[in-house]
Amino acid sequence: MFLLTLSCVLHSEGLPNGIVEKILAEYENVQFGKSADRSVLGSANDLAFHYKHLIMDAGGVHSCKVPEIIRQLNRMPMLAGSRNSKFPIDELRKLYAVQSNNALH
Repeated sequence: MFLLTLSCVLHSEGLPNGIVEKILAEYENVQFGKSADRSVLGSANDLAFHYKHLIMDAGGVHSCKVPEIIRQLNRMPMLAGSRNSKFPIDELRKLYAVQSNNALH
């Protein structure tokens, strides 16, 4: 289910098929683990809070607004309060050297 949803999100962001396939292959074996890095944990908890609040406000996980919420949070600055705030979708595009399509951004 994770890979199917990830595929849909990546395609909706306008990433090329070859990049989507590469990312999916990298996440073929997903595992949960603990982090000792408080910054990572804080960021993950903050993101989870935003997802929970926005999804519940939209009517729950079966709401047709969930893809819009994912898109919105992909454009939420991370490392808030830092001069190095970055948008997750921009960092993904940079990581895979994909040009931004301003019509989708």
